[in-house]
Amino acid sequence: MRERGNSPVLWALFMAIVVLPLMLVAIEGTRLLFIRGEVQKSADAAAEAAARQLDVWRFEWTGVPVFRPGADAEAWAVAAWNVSYLFQRGVYVQPEGIFVDSAGRQVFVRLRATVRPLLPGLTRIPLVIRAQGQAELRVRNQP
Repeated sequence: MRERGNSPVLWALFMAIVVLPLMLVAIEGTRLLFIRGEVQKSADAAAEAAARQLDVWRFEWTGVPVFRPGADAEAWAVAAWNVSYLFQRGVYVQPEGIFVDSAGRQVFVRLRATVRPLLPGLTRIPLVIRAQGQAELRVRNQP
């Protein structure tokens, strides 16, 4: 006795149980990597903008990093401009802070992106991506 018709049913089950979830994981993973790259690029640009706002004269003579008024607003504006198109795709980027390492002469900018999943019904936990941009303070040596 031969059984016919089982093969299409088994293939449909295989596709629904194995292939479709793997495709969703691959698409979501690729999307998260792309978003991570864009947020990192934005954090680097914001760090460069913050480093440009350093009061160079005061830093050269005192060694204390002091920024011009509005340096943080400038850095956040640059960061927002770089990732503004991600808002339409369900990605919400927020600043976490600007930090200065005067010994290493570097500025760090941290950003956090909250990502809405592609299939919100599968997970209720928002995905959070953090990035830290870094820029070097370009000044002469202290006297």
